Amino acid sequence: GAGGGAADFREPARRSGYNHGRPAAGARPMTVTRRLLVSGRVQRVGFRAFAAGAARREGVRGFVRNLDDGRVEAVGEGDREAMDRFQRALRKGPPLSKVLGIRVEDAAPLGGAGGFVVRT
Repeated sequence: GAGGGAADFREPARRSGYNHGRPAAGARPMTVTRRLLVSGRVQRVGFRAFAAGAARREGVRGFVRNLDDGRVEAVGEGDREAMDRFQRALRKGPPLSKVLGIRVEDAAPLGGAGGFVVRT
């Protein structure tokens, strides 16, 4: 009857807790979200496309855009190591850029799905 069906649905849900099919310890790194404000010669030098390429290589999602004050803002989300590599790439920048500094702030999780996009 209906009562038996409800129990059947409850049982798998209880089994799918954190122990069920869990990967080895350390295999699921913590996700971090950071806002990076990059200053220097970072506009009109291909910086946004460079940042998008670096993000996609590292599996970082988010966006990058030019700010009116001449800086570039990149908001990225990924595991800590991927975000560290993304940040190092932005510090270096594309060949025509000259990065003078990066201000790093923790940011709220982006939510939803998606890749990395260049905003105008």
